Amino acid sequence: MRVYRSLLRLYPKAHRDVFGIDMLEMFADQLKTARSTGPAALVRLWSRTLVDVAVNASLTRLPMYRLTTSPQAHTSGDALMLLRQNITLAFRSLRRNPLFALVAIVTIALGIGANSAIFSVVHGITLKALPYEAPDDLVFVWTTTPETPQLAVSEAEYLDYRAESAVLEDLGAYGVRTVTVTGGGPAERRTGAYATSSLFNVLGVSAAIGRTFSGDEDVPGGANVVVLSHGYWQTRFGAEGGLPEQPMIIDDVAFDVVGVLPAGFDPPEGSPDFYTPAPFDRSRITNRSGHDLVVVGRLGAGQSVASAQEELRAILPRWSERFAGVHANDLVAHPLVLAPLRDVVLGHVQPMFWILLGAVGLVLLLAAANVANLLLARGQSRSREMTVRAALGAGRRDLIQLMLTESLALATVGGVAGLSVGAALTSLVKRLDPGGIPRLGEVSVDWTVIAFTAVVTVGTGLLVGLLPALQSARGDASAALREGSRGGSASRQSKRALQGLVVAQMALAVLLLTGTGILVKNLVSLQSVDPGFSTDRRVGFKVQVMNQTYPTGISKLTFYDRLRESLTAVPGISGVALARALPLRSNVGTEGMRIEGRTLAPDERRPSVGFQVASDDYFSLMDIPVVQGRAIERTDVDGAPPVMLINEAAARAYFRDEDAVGQRARLTFFPDDWPLVTIVGVVGDVRQGGLRAAAQPEVYIPPGQLPANWVRSIMSSLSVVLMTELPLDVVGPAIRGAVQRLDAAVPVADLGTLDQAFADNVSTERFMTTLLGLFAVVALIISAVGVYGVMAFSVAQQTREIGIRLALGAGPGSVLRSVLRRGVTLAGIGAALGLAGATLAAPVLESMVHEVSVRDSLVFVASPVLLLGVAIVASLVPAWRAAGVHPMETLRTD
Repeated sequence: MRVYRSLLRLYPKAHRDVFGIDMLEMFADQLKTARSTGPAALVRLWSRTLVDVAVNASLTRLPMYRLTTSPQAHTSGDALMLLRQNITLAFRSLRRNPLFALVAIVTIALGIGANSAIFSVVHGITLKALPYEAPDDLVFVWTTTPETPQLAVSEAEYLDYRAESAVLEDLGAYGVRTVTVTGGGPAERRTGAYATSSLFNVLGVSAAIGRTFSGDEDVPGGANVVVLSHGYWQTRFGAEGGLPEQPMIIDDVAFDVVGVLPAGFDPPEGSPDFYTPAPFDRSRITNRSGHDLVVVGRLGAGQSVASAQEELRAILPRWSERFAGVHANDLVAHPLVLAPLRDVVLGHVQPMFWILLGAVGLVLLLAAANVANLLLARGQSRSREMTVRAALGAGRRDLIQLMLTESLALATVGGVAGLSVGAALTSLVKRLDPGGIPRLGEVSVDWTVIAFTAVVTVGTGLLVGLLPALQSARGDASAALREGSRGGSASRQSKRALQGLVVAQMALAVLLLTGTGILVKNLVSLQSVDPGFSTDRRVGFKVQVMNQTYPTGISKLTFYDRLRESLTAVPGISGVALARALPLRSNVGTEGMRIEGRTLAPDERRPSVGFQVASDDYFSLMDIPVVQGRAIERTDVDGAPPVMLINEAAARAYFRDEDAVGQRARLTFFPDDWPLVTIVGVVGDVRQGGLRAAAQPEVYIPPGQLPANWVRSIMSSLSVVLMTELPLDVVGPAIRGAVQRLDAAVPVADLGTLDQAFADNVSTERFMTTLLGLFAVVALIISAVGVYGVMAFSVAQQTREIGIRLALGAGPGSVLRSVLRRGVTLAGIGAALGLAGATLAAPVLESMVHEVSVRDSLVFVASPVLLLGVAIVASLVPAWRAAGVHPMETLRTD
């Protein structure tokens, strides 16, 4: 020791006054350990000490390394050189600790990658401008009834509003329908739209090839022309050359192709393959029903949505008076409504993706807290290094800069890796597309996403490094030297910081788990909803027959009867039935109903029902119960007394205190000379429009008893449902073959199982739950690693204390319980805070769940219990390690 005291005189007196005693104590401890180890250790200690003293004592006498408590002024050149030195030191330090660097980089990459992916989706769907000219000036127009919150606009409503509005510069409209296309290829069912020429002007789109419609083409008697979407032009005509010369045959009518729209263009709703003119003529429209138009308007210069709404409030009372008794519009029961186009197009998906962005933000915070924990723990092991640097003249600012440089280096590598993770996750999200999410195909990792990732990377680097840097820089030098030599416990301040970060991790994890639990329960709730019919072993499809080939109801019915016979003859098919639209696949139109003997009060609305067509055997094949009366029978044909069935919802709504069977009624738009129709049965409710909405009042009419004026439109396209034991890939070709043998021009569309239709009905919920569940699992893993890291570090720092306790008679069990208690306590505090946060955040989920309480007690109990279980498991290994400490070995090495 005398030799070492003499060597210390080589340091400046100011340096010896601050650090001399601590350096002596540290050397004494190292000398004691080397003597107990052997001569070789003594040689290594003295060799290292002589070199350290020679180098460091010389450096401390230079002006730039003299002990200082304030940062020195640097020129820009000095600052750059210092930055380069810090970066070099940072990467050198990380190379010396590859396992630490790998864990930290992977953790950061996962957090940043998840944020990059979800931000790319949010940016592509909700933040980027809609692909129309001046999209902020566009408004969406719809109408509503008490039964249907958002209903398409009728032709009369569109034409009247377009004529009377002074606030809107112009309006355009289109209606989507499924049609049969022949000519230039096999017959196929495609989605077409009949549109006004003003639609393309309102949206500000021009044809990429050719032109759109002219003003004299969307009038009665106008030319038969068609404008193709870019995608359909490619698939149908090969996208070679210009416009195809041969006409397209749409529902047996020839249309000349006059234009192709730009790639990527879609109207606000739907993705039609082509557009034909809409020949509206106000003078020929005798009613205000037939709601099937999507209407888009453009605000005039200087106008706003508020001024357009104010104008509507003035227009509607005039309509209510002018069209009284003919489906009049009014401000309460049946108004027109308008809203910014963006809100309508994206409104149903924006909350979902903002919640996902918030969830991945929580994951990033968890990852940052975990890496900060690692850096704090590593900072304790580097306390001697930081003290020596301070002893050599590094100021507090220099130490903070060095630590922040290391964390930024970690974040940079993690961010680069995270961008690759984000690109992969973005592709995964697009592959998981449940359908119905607008603009998802436009999502990509573009420069905006890269810039966002860069900002998040820098923010993460500062976030994970600031607390460890401040902790290391403010540490007491003397204490650090003593603890570095003795392997003592971490400082109380460091412990609190580590434990606080773990509590934060636990709270964030509980928040994510609770949200995921609510969505999982929502998905389970939806999947357990009784749709009112059986989906197992049922296969459905649609066919359309041409009015030119089958002009009468009898000819259409003959085709359908022959089709049923042909399909029934296929081995493995045990039943076939017809319907206007199969449940869960599409809604049916609504019609007013007049009940015999009923007089409406002045303020009473006419009964409104969904209008369905169903053949005999439909109810037995679909397992829809007949709860009163009888079902439709084969004898219910043209010439027989007209009959109809109603569902239980209609019976509850319109026949509360009386027997519905035997009552007579007629639908509003039956011909005036059509006889009253007798209700012969009441059947169970079917969720026609989807699992989320309650069943609406509906009537069922036999296909052979439709009025002649309905046969052309309704009987041209019917759905077929069959029961089969065969898989779809076997029965599918048999179905197509049966249809083709009857008429090669009749296409088969929407072929699929009803099981798949049921699954598709909850696809959005499954998509959301899958993504949020994935993030919750990542959060759980990160939290478990955080608890394990803190417990392991705590045990390592308290090895000497644990050894003393064991030497004084404490049993391994008490040590085990003590470590576990600390882990569970931290997890418990975090779980309590997380539950409080989940309670506050619960209302955000209310709009996304179906008949599930957002404060569900089971979820709010299960989430913290699961996390506490994970915390116990994560604490077990450090606890066992602590219980297995040998007291004599511990005391001998200390």
